[in-house]
Order: sequence, then structure tokens, then C-alpha cells
Amino acid sequence: MISETERDLRLSYVISDTLALALSLPLAALVSHRAGVLRELLGHNVWVSAVKLILVGFLWYLSLHETGAFEFKYSKWESGVQVVKAVLLFWVILTAVFFLSFTIFSRASSLLLIPILVSVTLLFRNLVSPPLFRLAHPMPSRVLLLGRGSVAERLEAYLQDRIGILVQCANFCPEVPLECLEDLLDQVQPDEVIVACRGYSFDSLVVILNKCQKRDIRWGFVPDPDLMLFSGTAVHVIAGVPLVAFHGSQISGFNFLSKRALDLGISAVLALAISPVLLLIALAIRLSSPGPAIYRQERVGFRGRRFQMFKFRSMYVNQDDDVHRRFVKDWISKGKDASNTNGVFKIDEDKRVTPVGRFLRKYSLDELPQLFNVLKGDMSLVGPRPALPYELESYKDWHLERLDAPPGITGLWQVNGRNAVPFDRMVELDIEYLRSWTLRKDLAILAKTVPVALFASGH
Repeated sequence: MISETERDLRLSYVISDTLALALSLPLAALVSHRAGVLRELLGHNVWVSAVKLILVGFLWYLSLHETGAFEFKYSKWESGVQVVKAVLLFWVILTAVFFLSFTIFSRASSLLLIPILVSVTLLFRNLVSPPLFRLAHPMPSRVLLLGRGSVAERLEAYLQDRIGILVQCANFCPEVPLECLEDLLDQVQPDEVIVACRGYSFDSLVVILNKCQKRDIRWGFVPDPDLMLFSGTAVHVIAGVPLVAFHGSQISGFNFLSKRALDLGISAVLALAISPVLLLIALAIRLSSPGPAIYRQERVGFRGRRFQMFKFRSMYVNQDDDVHRRFVKDWISKGKDASNTNGVFKIDEDKRVTPVGRFLRKYSLDELPQLFNVLKGDMSLVGPRPALPYELESYKDWHLERLDAPPGITGLWQVNGRNAVPFDRMVELDIEYLRSWTLRKDLAILAKTVPVALFASGH
């Protein structure tokens, strides 16, 4: 959570600084009565102009990065100084580059660019960057800091003063009973817990881990060398302090927004393109058996939110779901050893399924209406399988991590065996997907889903 906050805050700086540059260059030219400078700089060839703009933007980003202007270890005054250094470095590099290219820019550019770019950059960091960051993080994150001493104080100052995380400190030490932690967690309700106290044993950390996992709270600790024994961890240095953190869902903040943009774009185009197919399938369902073409079913989505999932009806109406409830309970509790199922989620030779529905299920055509769930925001194109409400009754604590992202029409579980996947293995694939998510991975899974569906793999 802390690393995601830093990442999104840094990205908001990148966006606001880019906008500041886009405003400062023409403003400096106009103030110095050199409007022709930009025309000379860009020229009349669109591709040459685009290359020049990309080069200028890259030089600006490089200057900010090399002078540490994206770092959060500085105070506001020190951050302002880093911006000034970045502007000076950028101006020197820019002048040298365009002097060597023999354009009028280096000779006519005014020193006005320096104060204008500094002023606009600092202004945008205060006016533009905060709303961008709040768009990805509507509510401030809360951290419970367990410990005392210089390390805890340094972490508190950094988290609270530099990156805007609300910190609640507790004078926790090895002598304090771990049972008190439950009351503390209920009282503070943190998003993440940091153990910054020396002297905890491995067993104590396991107890803290379990208490946090039951409440879906991330946690990390400042390590002793002999406690670096957990798997699935990453060392994240903040304020000069090594913090061992556990990988969580990467689908948050700007990553969530970019995934949502991809979902909207692809699902809107697909829904429009296949609309004749949707109408033909709906007509076939209505003609083959009585009842509506679209079936609505309550599912559990992102962070336990209930929603109505759309599917083409593949079963006869008014069917009892007791058989499926018993099957799901048996499948989850027994895993791959579930009797007469071999771990397959859908019941073989289910007499409740219509002939048309059997064809639709074979090629996953019954799931096409879920594109409208994606457009509504209830689902994503790629993600964990949407959970049934009565499934959650049989979930173990670690299974709940699969609810940390919007459910998907397809996912790793589908392209790695489709329905012939034991429940625990399916959850492991879901968690693997959440912890290593990238847009490229979503596109790769979508590409793999097409042949899996066409050739009915896994049935």
C-alpha cells in the first residue's frame, strides 16, 4: 500500500510537470515577444514536430529524475530547490541540443523560461497534482505503526509529512500481549500495519500476520536479519529504513484507472461489433425453451460488493440450485479430491441445461452479456472468477484475497485449464494474477482466451 501510494503520487507529479512544461514553453515565447520561436522550433513537418516535442519532454523528465525532483525525502522547501535545479539542468541541456541543431531556438530563447517554468511547475504540483492523486486515492490511507524509537519516528515523519498517509503510532514492544493487537486493529482500522519494534520472534510475527490477514490488512516489518524467512516478500526502502512488505494486489490507484479504461474501450467495441450475434443467440434461447433470454444471478465482486451478473440463460427456468450448492461446498472443501467431479466446477451431464444452453456453455457464449457488466463497472474483462454468495461460506481466510479486484469474464484460471481446475489452484492463479498484474498481462490473457473458448478447452 505504501509503495502504491508513492508510485501514484510520483505519477501525479509526472503528469502535472508535463502539463507545466506544455504551458511554460509557449508562455515564455509570448512574454518575450518571440512567438515565432515555437514555429521555428516545431517547423511544418508533423512527424519532425512530434519527434522534437517527444525529445523536449524526455529531456524535461530526465532533468527532474536526475535532480531528485520526484523523491519524497525532501521537505517542501527542499523539493522546491530540487525543481529549480531540474529547470536549470533542463534549460542548459535544451539550449545545447537546439544550438547544435542550428535552430533559432537557442539564440532567441529567453532566460524568462527559467522563472516561468519554475513557477508553473511548483504551482501545478500544488494545484494539479493533488486532485490527480485523489482521483486514484479518494480516501487517505491509514497506517498503524507498532514500535518506538528513532526508526519508528523516522517512518512516521516520512509517511505523514512527505506522502500524506495518516499514521497512528502505538508504543508496542515485545512485552505487550499480542491479544491487545486485536483491540488496536478494531480501534484504528488501518489499511496497513508496520512493525517497527525490535525483539519480536518469528512466531510473534506469524501471529500478527494471521490477525492482519483475517481483517484483510496489509502488513510489513522492519527486519532483523534472522527474520527474513517469509516467502513472497519484497524489501522496500522508505526514509532510509528497509521495510519487508508482502505483495498485494497491483490493481489499485492509477493501475485501476488504466485497467478500467482498457475495459471500457474493448468492451464497448466488442458489444457493438457482436450485437447481431447477441440478438441471434437471444432469439434461439427464446424459441428453444420458455423463459427470458437473459439470466440474472447475484455474484460477489470487488471487495465483497454484490451485483447482478448477466448471462444468456442456459438452463430451464425455476430450477432448484440445492444440487449446485452441495457441489460447490464439496468442491471447495475437498479440492481436487472432490468425489465424481475431478475438480471440474460445472456439473457434467447436468439435466437442468437446455440443448441450446449446452452449446452456449461449451463455447462460453453464455458469458457474452457480461460485457454489459464490464461497461457498468461491476466486472472487468480479465480478473478472478465472479464468486457465488454461498461460496463464501466455505472460504478459508486466504481465499478472500481473490476479492481484491473486480471479477473478470476470463482470467488465468480459464487459460490454464478452464473449468478443470481444483478450487485451491484456481485461487492461487487469481492471487498470482493480482500480485503481478500489468496491462500487458491482461492483453495476453485476452488473446489466449479466444482459442481456449473456440476449441472448448477444459471440457
